[in-house]
Amino acid sequence: MPFKFPHGATKVFNVLAPFVVEFIGTFFLVTAIGLNSLHPADQGSLAPFGIGFTLVVVVFAGGHISAVTLAVWLSRRGKISGVDAIIYAIVQVLAAFVAGLFYWFIKDNTFAVMPGPEGEGRALFMEAVWTFLLATVVLQTATTETQAGNSFFGLSIGMTVVAGAITAGPISGGVFNPAVGTGILTVNALHTREAEDLKYLWIYWVGPLVGGLLAGITFWFTNRREFHDDPTVEVVDTHLFSADVRSIADVSAQKREGGRIIKGMIKKEITHLGGHMSPDETDPMINYH
Repeated sequence: MPFKFPHGATKVFNVLAPFVVEFIGTFFLVTAIGLNSLHPADQGSLAPFGIGFTLVVVVFAGGHISAVTLAVWLSRRGKISGVDAIIYAIVQVLAAFVAGLFYWFIKDNTFAVMPGPEGEGRALFMEAVWTFLLATVVLQTATTETQAGNSFFGLSIGMTVVAGAITAGPISGGVFNPAVGTGILTVNALHTREAEDLKYLWIYWVGPLVGGLLAGITFWFTNRREFHDDPTVEVVDTHLFSADVRSIADVSAQKREGGRIIKGMIKKEITHLGGHMSPDETDPMINYH
């Protein structure tokens, strides 16, 4: 006879499951950051890709894994409650700390993230700007009705982090996440026994939180259709897309759908003429996948 958990236990598991997934995802992300950052210098150029691809994997597995938790909550569409957002944040910080202990054990070393030669002010600004981009990508690709069920949101998010690590990393450290910064810097301070190593931690809290806040506000402004609280949204004809376009997410979805329609028409016409269309013969501008 198969074993069955008590009914009450099942409810507990259902409540805890998202937070367990969040812990696992954050743990592997911070572990990837730590191990890639501590690899020999000749492998350093590959670090952004190791980190970004790890994020792709854990995002598809179901994690929030960043300051976008704030942005999703601020979007105010019932995607996450305030209590859940707080628990997610606590779980992320805890998982980042445990991951820091893990890569310290594996590499017998730690490291600190810090601003580049441009200084603290510009590092703070860059953390806010790139977190804004990351949170916006998450909101637009993973939380909208028009993009629901797409198969690319994880890649979009991961590649945003890759681009950020390469572009903004030398200026700010490329953290874009308060939990990540806390885990890395706290473990490094434990290793060095120097409280001074925590002096830049404020940058990796203030910058990402400001970026997430601005992303949530911008999403509210640019995606009014998602909120179902204004039945008389004024439609502005841009002459570039259908008059039904009311949000950025709609534009992206309609562009993909338009590409599929055009490709299908071309394929049908060539078949009608007795020809054959291989993937290489299609116009790359309309070869949507």
